[in-house]
Amino acid sequence: MIKSKKNNKKQGKIYSFLRGIRELACNMPTNLILIKRGELMKRDLLKTNVYDVEDTLIIVGSCLDRMQPEAYKELEKISDNIYDVCLEETHINMVITKLIGMISRVKINKIIFASVDKSPHCVQLHYIENEIRKAMDIDNIEMVHYVAVDNKLIEISKETIKKSKSLSELEQMK
Repeated sequence: MIKSKKNNKKQGKIYSFLRGIRELACNMPTNLILIKRGELMKRDLLKTNVYDVEDTLIIVGSCLDRMQPEAYKELEKISDNIYDVCLEETHINMVITKLIGMISRVKINKIIFASVDKSPHCVQLHYIENEIRKAMDIDNIEMVHYVAVDNKLIEISKETIKKSKSLSELEQMK
């Protein structure tokens, strides 16, 4: 019994320490580049301050780095401003609103959307550009779309993205 109390006390200190670290990380300025085992870490798009973004934004599906690590490394070479979002847990409208807020406040020259291929959730990332276009003029921002297949980035045209939203149009192409 005494041994058990000692372990509980020790565990309580560990949990308290971990809670402190989590609070510290959550309150850390998002413009700091986080390092994990010597690698850059992506930042959560929805937890990023709209002013803490720079020239080129890379928006990725949150699973991309785990499912296609070599493709993710290619994105890191383009910019370290990588932000992730999981459209399985976050509604696309939240992401659209966040990006409109960023674009309207900060000079952004390029936005790259990248996802794994064949994901019914991640495919929504590629629809965001068109939704933003309906709300504001973004002709001065270069938009690029990639899907990762076999650890390689494949650029996807805007025409392909547009067709992917129209099942009837795809059906007629058979």
